[in-house]
Amino acid sequence: MLFKKIIAYILVFILLLSYFYGNNYFHELLFKLNILVLFLSFFFVKESFRFKISYLKFLIFLFFIYNLITIFFTPDLLSFDKVFKVIRYIIYLIAFIIMINFSMPVFKKECLGLLRLVYLPVLSSFISIIYFLYHDELRLMNCFNPSYPIHDGVRFGLLIIFLLFLFNKTSSKKEIFVILISISIIIYSVFLTYSRTAILAVILTILSTCFFKFRSKGLLPILSLIFAILVFAITPDNISLNNITSYNVNNLTKEIIQTQNNTSFNNISSLVERNDAGRLNLWKFIYKSMNGNEHIFGKGFLANDSFVDSHGVCAIHPHSAFMFSYFHGGIILLLLHILILLEVLKIALKKIKDSNSFLLFLFIFYSFIPQLTNGESIFIITKGFSECEIIFWIPVSLGIYYDYKS
Repeated sequence: MLFKKIIAYILVFILLLSYFYGNNYFHELLFKLNILVLFLSFFFVKESFRFKISYLKFLIFLFFIYNLITIFFTPDLLSFDKVFKVIRYIIYLIAFIIMINFSMPVFKKECLGLLRLVYLPVLSSFISIIYFLYHDELRLMNCFNPSYPIHDGVRFGLLIIFLLFLFNKTSSKKEIFVILISISIIIYSVFLTYSRTAILAVILTILSTCFFKFRSKGLLPILSLIFAILVFAITPDNISLNNITSYNVNNLTKEIIQTQNNTSFNNISSLVERNDAGRLNLWKFIYKSMNGNEHIFGKGFLANDSFVDSHGVCAIHPHSAFMFSYFHGGIILLLLHILILLEVLKIALKKIKDSNSFLLFLFIFYSFIPQLTNGESIFIITKGFSECEIIFWIPVSLGIYYDYKS
């Protein structure tokens, strides 16, 4: 149990670090911890390797294997180094799943103590808001670890899940007040990113609490949402919604696109208008760029290089985890992606019915919209551990744990 406790606290610590340091730093720390856990578990936690075959594990196994197979669809891009990176990444994800499962008994026993650590990234969000307002920035980003407003919005919004879970667990009126203020801070920070994906995901996650039994505390999180909306409504005009129609970057975007001779976008405005931010046009081009058996089997895991060549640097990825799966692995990989989510959702609903535990449901519910309209791949080796990977593989890991226990 001591080994699991150490791993649980280190895991939480590294997750918190991700809000203050870059993704690559977080990725390397987490990878090394995962491999350490995988190695030590053979000696210290023998019961964790009582393997039980399940439908969810079978789907994940097929997902890993098929991604590995697709790297051979592009022999001109293939190299030993890339094959090694894919295998290394699969080992990493397996170790990540095992680590989450190791940590769950500790999380359940010391739930409140670990959950209260969420106030640190909430503080990070609050400081980012102050920095944003003081410097008159156009869209809010994490001032400690800026990536892009869309991605930072999803990462900020992820904290809502832990705050809601802590809200349901605590009985202290003072702490409930602190939690509600924290929820308002997070919602407001997400609004200031102007990421419609993150905003919609956060609002729907908050509203979903209407369906849970929050004892006598009722619908207080809804009040936090209303308060955040009111504060956003009175935000000064120079950083309010009036600015969002253009972002003041249209000219820059046009200049970038015009310098890309190989881009297949004929209409520049399709990338800068606000109705779909170019996503529908991008998805149409992805579909048209695939032909024959590629719709079934995909272009291959390493085909992202050819994707950038044909679509230009402004469309460096499909802006949808589902379209990413379809582009790389065709209908086969997309179907596996969807079936994994549906199976985790099924386990989450069963968990609510059996014990009114909604943590897994909140995770899977929150993750869907970013995966649909914003996310990168849920299986990617070219950069640090992205927010899309986090919001997919954490609920999948929890799903395996709850499925095993049931």
